[in-house]
Amino acid sequence: MPELRALYFSALAEAAALAMEPVVGAGMGWLEWDIVRQRDLTAQAMQLDPVKPFTNEQVAVAMDEMVAFARGRAAFVMCQAAILTGTMNPLCVVP
Repeated sequence: MPELRALYFSALAEAAALAMEPVVGAGMGWLEWDIVRQRDLTAQAMQLDPVKPFTNEQVAVAMDEMVAFARGRAAFVMCQAAILTGTMNPLCVVP
């Protein structure tokens, strides 16, 4: 059903645009901002937890990976959607 396929890719584009939407004064997109915000909110409690299943270093690495994911995910989704719909933008660089 072509109309459902078009709706799906339209929803993907909208979600990607929202994820990249800049947060005023933050210098980053919404998705990255929210991950950083939640990391900062829980960092002290996580570090002080005596029975946590991961080391502080492991958590820091995982959080850095989540931030990197947020930075690149929207562009990746948009490029993949362009490839699948045949509207490939020459500026799209898919890792």
